[in-house]
Amino acid sequence: MNNLAKQGLASAITLILAIVLYVDSFNLPPAAASLPRALAWIIIVLSMAMFAEAWYKERKKAKVNQETKEPIRIIRVLVFTSMIILYVALIKPLGYFLVTPLFLIVGMAYLKATRLWKAVLIALGFTLFCYFLFVMFLHLPIPMGLFS
Repeated sequence: MNNLAKQGLASAITLILAIVLYVDSFNLPPAAASLPRALAWIIIVLSMAMFAEAWYKERKKAKVNQETKEPIRIIRVLVFTSMIILYVALIKPLGYFLVTPLFLIVGMAYLKATRLWKAVLIALGFTLFCYFLFVMFLHLPIPMGLFS
């Protein structure tokens, strides 16, 4: 699978998720719906930009040289997909603020995206940011699970 196909697939998935987020925002009170709608539009624009950038780079690369093909690691994809499904399933019973940092740390470690200490800092920083933004500032309900 070439880079354009990978980026196109990722763009399509994020575009679908952004549309789902936008449609789901109609279930929220009007005051709380503006942020998810704005984020959905930002995600839509960024996913289209990601595809356009990949298309441009692919055209440029095709002129320069032939691309070496990399095999898809199906097991790696399936394991990460099941991690996402488990994350979504555990948010309500265990709580967003417990499951999210664990998922981020384990996910980054599994994908070898960064060193463990950086993954911990990113996960804790992101979780604190979400807490202050959604709970303290916007007063939105977040699944607290064990912390409720």
